[in-house]
Amino acid sequence: MPHGAFLLGTTVDTGELKDSSVATAKLAAGSVLSEKLGDGAVIEAKIGAEAVTAGKVGAGAITEGKIYAGAVTEGKLGALAVTTAKVADGAVVTVKMADGNVTTTKLADGGITTVKMADGSVTTIKLTDGVITTAKLVDGAVTGAKAAAGAFNASKLNLIEHILY
Repeated sequence: MPHGAFLLGTTVDTGELKDSSVATAKLAAGSVLSEKLGDGAVIEAKIGAEAVTAGKVGAGAITEGKIYAGAVTEGKLGALAVTTAKVADGAVVTVKMADGNVTTTKLADGGITTVKMADGSVTTIKLTDGVITTAKLVDGAVTGAKAAAGAFNASKLNLIEHILY
């Protein structure tokens, strides 16, 4: 075909095109199909900002290794997303517990042992009436100064009378 000639009602076979002779402006919208793209043809620089949306990401496509360190922040966690199974043993330390959050119902039966109680922490008001028995008193613990007036009479003292002359 002579240079500058027009084609009317005729098609051009690819063999008649020079390499790199079809410019972008000559491509119809949607004319380049995915199967016509070579492996690795779409590179990062060719992907527009925000072009990859959630709908374009396959299930399971984002693996742990693809998540940037520090990228999952508190605001990104769903409600109730952190479950007991997700909390590592020993991960909740004292400074992370709000004041007053360890209540009686949270303590295991027998959970408070003697070594966990501060000296002087059991006061008189905390003792139930009748809990201090004779077996709990050390020898010499009850002195005259601690006895109420009239608390001891002859029947309580087991006295042997001595008459001195």
